[in-house]
Amino acid sequence: MNYLAVSREQEARHVRLLNRAGAWCGSAYDDRTSWLMACMAELAYVKFNPGLLSDPVSEELVSRLEGRVKKMSRGKFRKFLQDQNYDHRAQEALLRESLGKLGFTLEGTFDTEGIQAFLARWDDRLVLSFRGTELDVFRDIKRNLRVSDMAREGDTRLHRGFLEGVQAVQYQIEQMLKSNGNRDLPLFITGHSQGGALAAIAAGRIQHAGGIAACYSFGAPRFSNMFWVRNLKTPLYRVVNAADAVPLLPPRREIVFILAWFVKLIPSSGDDLHEKLISALGQYSHVGDMRYLSNCPAAEYGGVRLLHHTSTLYRLKAAFTMLRSPKIFLRDHSIRIYREKLLVIAERRLSDGAGDQ
Repeated sequence: MNYLAVSREQEARHVRLLNRAGAWCGSAYDDRTSWLMACMAELAYVKFNPGLLSDPVSEELVSRLEGRVKKMSRGKFRKFLQDQNYDHRAQEALLRESLGKLGFTLEGTFDTEGIQAFLARWDDRLVLSFRGTELDVFRDIKRNLRVSDMAREGDTRLHRGFLEGVQAVQYQIEQMLKSNGNRDLPLFITGHSQGGALAAIAAGRIQHAGGIAACYSFGAPRFSNMFWVRNLKTPLYRVVNAADAVPLLPPRREIVFILAWFVKLIPSSGDDLHEKLISALGQYSHVGDMRYLSNCPAAEYGGVRLLHHTSTLYRLKAAFTMLRSPKIFLRDHSIRIYREKLLVIAERRLSDGAGDQ
């Protein structure tokens, strides 16, 4: 089985791209590397970690289930049971097989405090991939909503929930990087959605003798202020797809300041609300080198373009499209759509004999 390809034709496209010389490169942005990192980010969603129903029944498990069941309708409870009732060993086997189709071997998986990631090896390189937000996992949603709680490190500010997520698995990751001949191999880090924010923070914190070659994030939210990137030595590439709204969250500091100005006009409570709004949301800025995937009709990606810069008007148009049809937001945030568009771009570059546009 192959988690990333539903047909032999798709699998053949992957093989052709991987078999070309220099299938993926080093620290500079590369179209083929970006596609491959999107593949790895998608594979992080394979449920290799035990579900709630995979563990022996304990008092803690009963308490957690009771709290959820009371808030669920019958239909939602049925879906919850279906989502949790899976064979994680079979899922890990699927992950290994899918990685093998890309020429990778699985070095290990991580599952601590609701953070999942895996480390894979391809010849003389390593990839660390973080799983993104799972909407059926309450801990993920709770972590994402901690936008007003920022950790302070000098002038830098970091989303505390994401920072604590990286800290939960950092030691285990660093130990695995020291073993099995991995110590001197360059490391790439990737992730989608919440996983993209975790990947970027990990790129600034993980200690690895072989160095961190690059970090690729897909559809990641803002997670820091503008000062955080000053000491980051790793190239950070931030890929955004069309009307994906997650990269617009939390709102950029300029928008927060404009909103806070209007809030200040509210009689009696305006000044207090102004200060609270600035304190809670006034620090967030995107960091890294952005690549923007243009809008395309559903499943028709032949005309997709990879843009280095987009105007505010262009992004507002995409946002308006999303508001008019919220389903587009869900579609454009899908890591599968990122991967399929990047595959078209990588194939086009190879056929043109060119690199990154």
